[in-house]
Amino acid sequence: MKLRLYHTWLIITSGLLLIFSFGGCTAEPEVQSPPNIVLIMADDVDFTNFSCYGGSIPTPGIDQLAAEGMRFQNVHTTASACTPSRFSVITGLYPGRCQHPDFLEGQPLDQPYKITWNTPLTPANTTLHEALQPDYFTGYVGKFHIGGLHEDTPEANPDIPLIPETLDLNTEEADRLLMQYQKVLQEQVRALTGADYAASILWENSEELPHPGIRHHHLEWMLNGGLEFLEVASRQEQPFFLHFNTTALHGPNHYEDLKMNARFSPEGRLDLSNHPMPERSSYFQQLETLGLPHGTGVPDHINHYNIGTLYLDAQIKALLQVLEEKGLKDNTLVILTADHNLEPGKSTVYQKGLKVPFLVRWPGKVHAGTTNDDLISFVDLLPTLAGIAQADDKLPQTDGVDWSGALFEGKALPERTHLYFEEGYTRAVTDGKWKYIAMRFPDTLIAQLESGVQTGITHLGQPIHAFGYIAQEYHPAYFHADQLFDLEADPYEQQNLASLPAYADTLASLRAVLAEHAATFDHAFPIQDTSYAKRPAYQAAAAAVKARGSGFIPWWKRELEYPPVKH
Repeated sequence: MKLRLYHTWLIITSGLLLIFSFGGCTAEPEVQSPPNIVLIMADDVDFTNFSCYGGSIPTPGIDQLAAEGMRFQNVHTTASACTPSRFSVITGLYPGRCQHPDFLEGQPLDQPYKITWNTPLTPANTTLHEALQPDYFTGYVGKFHIGGLHEDTPEANPDIPLIPETLDLNTEEADRLLMQYQKVLQEQVRALTGADYAASILWENSEELPHPGIRHHHLEWMLNGGLEFLEVASRQEQPFFLHFNTTALHGPNHYEDLKMNARFSPEGRLDLSNHPMPERSSYFQQLETLGLPHGTGVPDHINHYNIGTLYLDAQIKALLQVLEEKGLKDNTLVILTADHNLEPGKSTVYQKGLKVPFLVRWPGKVHAGTTNDDLISFVDLLPTLAGIAQADDKLPQTDGVDWSGALFEGKALPERTHLYFEEGYTRAVTDGKWKYIAMRFPDTLIAQLESGVQTGITHLGQPIHAFGYIAQEYHPAYFHADQLFDLEADPYEQQNLASLPAYADTLASLRAVLAEHAATFDHAFPIQDTSYAKRPAYQAAAAAVKARGSGFIPWWKRELEYPPVKH
């Protein structure tokens, strides 16, 4: 086992200290009572989905959060897919630290490991919830997707009830079975996260739910889980932490889902009278009021994002309104972000997948209506929130930085130098201006190409993977072993500078940084060996993927203006 120097050189940028400054006060730092904390994680969200970031669809609830807090421009997830991203948020670790058997199986230590949706939590992980206990009452609501795959089926878990697809949802029997199903998931999430309370749990995505009548987004039901938690938390004599995970704007199609009966939920029939979110028909009416074409003749993805944005905003607005009605607003730190961005960067280490919207509100502590451009990583969330909660003594070893000492003890921290990312068989680092990406495959995979067993290749290793096929169409250097980009001049990573002599020193410097990171993991990553990229079998496999393109992907069916042109 290699010595893990998790954060030998990871230091937080001094600009972060502005986030939670006390109005420029120069007096002796005063110990503050720990705030309540609400961390809202959206799903598959681009900056343009929020109007406070320039989006065209009004998001007044989200905009209010931005107006009353700080809007961040340079926050990155560690991996741009649901599972590894959420793993980093809840553990403070890079996904490659995962020790779950599902992750380790079939990945020899002398070869690069692959990051996909294969990094579940284990009981050995110290989670964000556990780091805040026992001082905080903690809750988990909504989408999970960091447990062992398919543990929510009767075949894998004997406690899960068999729910026939033909079951009439408008019956007490359906209510009983779905409530039993939900209780098992809640128990699993509490066991893995250590949360005191769990509600409205979705194990993976809506498409995996056991009955076709509930395989749709249900933000009303998820909000109910958050409100249940707040009601229970209000009776505790301690601050609370709510980890609220919505499913918007991930698939399935929001436009079609909002036509489904909202009364039927993954937990049985709901009473939606006096619900704080509007009726589903109102979102279609909003599209009409906004003058936005919708329905037949409008591309599915446009329908999906337009109405889904309204749906998401209504959920967040309702949650924030309840906080205010309960008198909790002033002493509650609220963070809104997303697990990752969208195609053509999703499930890659390209900026389009990694950079995410990030809003922070804490009345009286965060300066309202301000912005921040500093480099921030999702691995910082656990140590930073634990520090703000004054739980430093229970802080686990992480890849992130606990910078809260600068707030409570007046300590200055020097500037962070780089962020690190991983996805598939690619690894990357950036200092904010320069970005270096290295793609290194296991020898066994290259041998399969040489023997003809496999005839196509993506950065995820598979011959066919939707996100790889989409990404390669919009990133010209996708198949290059080494990629170097000037993000200031080329934010969409279109011109690879790695082979140009003028940038040799920059390449060597960033390679050394990435090598330092790679050395802290159990698995090898042969950063100096790029010979595979010159082999005819690899070049032929890459050519086959380019020739096929993304047209075969049934849910994609679109052409992007990428890089986008300002009109």
